[in-house]
Amino acid sequence: MNERLMINAPNESVGEAQPNGWMNAELFLKWMHVFVKYSKPTAENPVLLILDGHASHKDLDVIEFARKNHIHMLSTPPSFDS
Repeated sequence: MNERLMINAPNESVGEAQPNGWMNAELFLKWMHVFVKYSKPTAENPVLLILDGHASHKDLDVIEFARKNHIHMLSTPPSFDS
């Protein structure tokens, strides 16, 4: 990732990128860790995360992490966001 993209970003900002520019499951899982840190879901107060149907969102490690951290993932149907 080009570090210049993080100039003047808030101190707690996280910058990650893939060389090809596409999301993958590994990068999405890293994002999920940051999401949990700031959204603080609990069993009593779970979070609903609405996603498109990208393959990175359907990875088993991602799904297991979401379940363990009280995140309910809802995927939109194909072409829903266009």
